Amino acid sequence: MSGEVTFGAAISENRKHGSIIAAGRSDAGKILVDLSPFYGLPRLLVARMDALYMKHDPVAVVINPKSQSGTLVKPLEKRGIIAID
Repeated sequence: MSGEVTFGAAISENRKHGSIIAAGRSDAGKILVDLSPFYGLPRLLVARMDALYMKHDPVAVVINPKSQSGTLVKPLEKRGIIAID
């Protein structure tokens, strides 16, 4: 991916697995979506998202606050990765 990128995160219903999703455009202008399974503790997603955020400066980070991944909202907000109004 090149240029602007957006990240999202999801945690499984049983809270045993998590993943980070990236979306952006290829050099040819096609939309690319990259799913990176993260088969560790879901709380480790915050540190991984922090590293990706610093490296790629995304235009957005999307979290569904009504899903299992909603538990990521406050830790990501504390790191300045997302802002809730």
